[in-house]
Amino acid sequence: MTNGPDFSALGQVLPEANSIVCFIHPQSTYDAVASATALSLALQAAGKSCEVVCEEPMRVEYNYLVGVEQISQSVGNRDLVISFDYNEEQVDKVSYNIDEQSQRFELIISPKSGSQPLDPNTIGYTRSGLTADLIFLFGYHSLDELGEVYHKERYTIDRAYTVALTQNKVQNFAKMHLALRPENFSYSEIIYFLIRQLQLSEVQGDLATNILSGMEYATERFQQDSLPARVFETVATLLRQGAQRQPTNPAFEHLNTPIRQLDAPANSAMPSRFNQAMGAQAGQAQSQFDQFPAQFPAQPSPIGATQYGDQPQGQGVLQGQAQVHDQSQGQPQIQVQRQFQPQPQAQPEQFNQQFNQPANQNQPPTAQPMEQPAPQLNQQTSARQPVAQGSIADFASAMQGSGRQSQN
Repeated sequence: MTNGPDFSALGQVLPEANSIVCFIHPQSTYDAVASATALSLALQAAGKSCEVVCEEPMRVEYNYLVGVEQISQSVGNRDLVISFDYNEEQVDKVSYNIDEQSQRFELIISPKSGSQPLDPNTIGYTRSGLTADLIFLFGYHSLDELGEVYHKERYTIDRAYTVALTQNKVQNFAKMHLALRPENFSYSEIIYFLIRQLQLSEVQGDLATNILSGMEYATERFQQDSLPARVFETVATLLRQGAQRQPTNPAFEHLNTPIRQLDAPANSAMPSRFNQAMGAQAGQAQSQFDQFPAQFPAQPSPIGATQYGDQPQGQGVLQGQAQVHDQSQGQPQIQVQRQFQPQPQAQPEQFNQQFNQPANQNQPPTAQPMEQPAPQLNQQTSARQPVAQGSIADFASAMQGSGRQSQN
């Protein structure tokens, strides 16, 4: 069984790394989140401090992953930041004092003479400041994609050992690069080999389930074409180590969906997979659309005069079209429309030729006997109900009228 990429260089750095941070790109998918949480579980089991950060809040379906509740949207807890509502007249001098008896640090803010002192109810406390010896970057193609974090914490990030995991090979910007292509890895499978090679912890239980879940998502539930045997060997090992599959995980209904969903342009065409683009309501409309062939015949009716509700009569095909209308208020409105497309009708001369053919020919007749009686005319009806020109109903009515004239 393959051991995956070579992590020997990382193995030399990891023992000295006391603080580790995993950054997940907001345009990454469920696979990246599954692998980052699995790596965090393994590092914590090895006695390391690991923080997982993604500036985008996690989607609801990611709750199936163990440790997802520990993912934060901000990074750094080195510095304590004290903030309060600022008024220039209320701040004249800032000093500090250390009480030797109680060993407490006291921050003293003195207002200007004649001004009101600060209101303690407006004081807030936060933490900031990145501390990291080792940084994993899931889905990032450059350090600049870290945005404001990189600009604020550039000194710390540049000094840390950085490991970039990307879909394809990119220009070097980190100390180590791991590309998923062309070996057809997933983020989760790469992390599986990393944990095994560096012997961080046993891959079992919740850790194995997270990795298996990420691999199943990345491979479209193991149905992608040309998956190497290595993938199935890894899956078999994970199952033997206690990994649990999640057949009801809603994340598998939104394959290739990033954590942050970008809005489609206003003039973009609707995608063919409604359930991915518009959620449950669009999926319901697509279901109705798929039922049209079963509800309405795809071939012309054998009697020629067919009527569905207020649709026109005659031979033809009813086609369905599902449309999604954006609403300024509330949920999107789904409408399903039907459209009648008439088909070419056979002319009476063609029927005459078909019915006048000898009965003993080897080829079967092209027209079948009518199974339903043609509509009759009566004295109270000034005209027949409109039917498509040249239909079998026209031909039958003409034949009956000719019979009445011959009897008279």
